[in-house]
Amino acid sequence: MVPPRRANEEEKEDAADGPRLVHITAATELSELQRQLGTARLEAVRAVSLTSEPESAGGLSWALQRLPRLQELRLLRTALPGGLRAFGSGLFQLRVLWMVGCQLTTLDGVCALPRLRELYVARNQLDDVSVCSCLEQLQVLDVEDNQLSESVSLMFLRACSELCTLELRGNPLCSDRTQLQQLPDWLPQLQTLNGELTETGRKLLRRLQRPALKVNTWMAAAAAANAGLERKRTGECT
Repeated sequence: MVPPRRANEEEKEDAADGPRLVHITAATELSELQRQLGTARLEAVRAVSLTSEPESAGGLSWALQRLPRLQELRLLRTALPGGLRAFGSGLFQLRVLWMVGCQLTTLDGVCALPRLRELYVARNQLDDVSVCSCLEQLQVLDVEDNQLSESVSLMFLRACSELCTLELRGNPLCSDRTQLQQLPDWLPQLQTLNGELTETGRKLLRRLQRPALKVNTWMAAAAAANAGLERKRTGECT
């Protein structure tokens, strides 16, 4: 199971411990990008946090095209109402994407990220996530505090066979308990929904615990046997 990372972790990120924080403007040049990243070898950069002004969409796309091996991207305080098309193309290695509070109204362009495994888009204005059905490797989808009111778009996520964690809290559809209770049936691959184990998750947990139980039982039996031998030895010596 892949544990979800909560949206408020974004606020607690320490740039010294996590990915470097880079500010992109329309005037950012290559030398400035290298200076902020602390390296001239941009192809070696694997993780980065970016901030950008609304008028700097072109600069954001330009910067991302120079990080071809990027695997983790966090956009902080960056408004992208037009969706992921602002990324351009070339982020084929991206595994983890944070776009929390980026004023997203659409996820158009996400299909250009074929290796994406974790997508965190909490606190936006999304009312449809069906486009995520193209992400065959997606494991975690966090759309907390958005505008999803119908479960129809979620049914398309059945195509994401590796999706095990789905976070929906704070969406209008969560007020409809019938829709919410039906989701694990529509998406049988889910292991956790809104932070709670589904039946699939519980079955997996039981399977994972069973070998540990056998080991513990064997260790207890071995300890008892050793204790018995020790008592026998003590009795023989007295």
